[in-house]
Amino acid sequence: MNRGTRVALGKVSKVAVALTILFGGTGSYTSGAGAAGSRTFPETNKTVSGIFLDYWNNHGGLAQQGFPISDEVQEKSNIDGKTYTVQYFERAVFEKHPENVAPYDVLLSLLGSTLYSSKYNGNAPGQQASNTRARTFPETGKTIGGVFRTYWEQNGGLAQQGYPISNEFKEKSATDGKTYTVQYFERAVFELHPENAGKPSEVLLSLLGTFRLGAKGGGGTPSLSASFAAPGWTSIAISTNNFVLFYNAASGNAEIAKLGADGSLTTRLRFPDPAAGAEPFAPGFTLIVTLPDSRWLAYNKTTGAAIIVTISDEAELSEGDSAELAPGWSYMAFDTQTRRGVFYNDATLARATVYNPAGGNEIITLKYFEGLNRPVAPTDFRWSQFVPLGSGFWFWYGNNTVDIEASIVRIDSDGTAPTVKKFTNFDVDWTHIVGAGAEAGGLKLVLYKKSKGILNTAIVSTATGDYAGKFAYSGLSAAWTIVAGVQNGIVLFYDEKGNIATDLVDRGGAETALKRYSPK
Repeated sequence: MNRGTRVALGKVSKVAVALTILFGGTGSYTSGAGAAGSRTFPETNKTVSGIFLDYWNNHGGLAQQGFPISDEVQEKSNIDGKTYTVQYFERAVFEKHPENVAPYDVLLSLLGSTLYSSKYNGNAPGQQASNTRARTFPETGKTIGGVFRTYWEQNGGLAQQGYPISNEFKEKSATDGKTYTVQYFERAVFELHPENAGKPSEVLLSLLGTFRLGAKGGGGTPSLSASFAAPGWTSIAISTNNFVLFYNAASGNAEIAKLGADGSLTTRLRFPDPAAGAEPFAPGFTLIVTLPDSRWLAYNKTTGAAIIVTISDEAELSEGDSAELAPGWSYMAFDTQTRRGVFYNDATLARATVYNPAGGNEIITLKYFEGLNRPVAPTDFRWSQFVPLGSGFWFWYGNNTVDIEASIVRIDSDGTAPTVKKFTNFDVDWTHIVGAGAEAGGLKLVLYKKSKGILNTAIVSTATGDYAGKFAYSGLSAAWTIVAGVQNGIVLFYDEKGNIATDLVDRGGAETALKRYSPK
């Protein structure tokens, strides 16, 4: 996604900023205003010049900083609100500080602090202080020891890594989906790799610069070409076992790709397939809806024709019963946990709550409401989105010419839908709203406004239904036409040119870029 500014909407804890820079190592450039020279890296086609190249050469180079992944840009700091010239590297962000004399004219952004605050609000669970050659820092009260201390001392210490802001704990990597022992520092995150014991790679650094730039839309995540990255898809739906169905209503063509924990997409099936004989998807389906049990419902709004197909974990597709539903439904969605859903007709304003029994392909109507079903409202009011969040909770969003309504609703087993929380004067023109899974008593919500290229994240409490805004991103692409979310926190974006992005929304509501795909 093309990202701009990320603004924390909730409370963000801050660790004291240490501005002391301790230089070490050798290099072919000298720091200061008189530094000269440049180097272009063919691996990323980015150029590093002047004092930034001087700093890169003298402070660990590729091992500590990684390749450059951006040009020099102007960026407003999240720490002090000032604008600096910065350049992104895989593991760091360099800031120019011409107000400081050398060697303090290049400082590193506090990426570790920013990420730690957004993911854990400054207090990750399950922390354990090392007791091996331990050193505790009174500035933060955190302890380093063992191989993490050795790495810290031998690789720039305070200048390069910053103070420790956590003790050691277990964390699932956004890169490969594995769990590692990690420790957060102001400017880095250390990962322990015991499989590399005794080697320099026993401790590796998280790619904080890459994650940060990807989240801001600067291209930190390279784009890959793929057959499913193509214009023309009218529906995209993600199954409960993480297969993505791309469908074209005009042609009936379809492609199914496996969605990995790292946001990657791998084609598994493509239709039409001459070897398969009969094709599962005819032209004309206006909606493709995710059902429980690794199934999709394909529905034709004009005729009411529908089919249910199942995708196995081995990517084998089987077609279930055909069905004749009432024509005219413009919106369908299911909570795959409770098996209950909502059908809505924006022409007649009829709404139904429905149920899909376990082990069956029936769609059973629980409650049917004629007309508006809103106690007091102008007649031009329309619900536009019914978003399943999980655990029976939904986010309903609608508007008319003068006002907006947003509600947290719980659909009960009998199909009634009592409002848990109602929000008036909610922001207008959210074109895509999706759920992105549950985290620690909260349900993650992603809201995208196509007209302005804005994306917000929020957490809805399963205990109270309260809505808490987390992060706001501006300067995004204003081209995304389809947005889909899944329970593991991954959100998929698609535009009419065929570009695809997958992002991860973490437990704190912060969003990180994962993969990018573009047409071949």
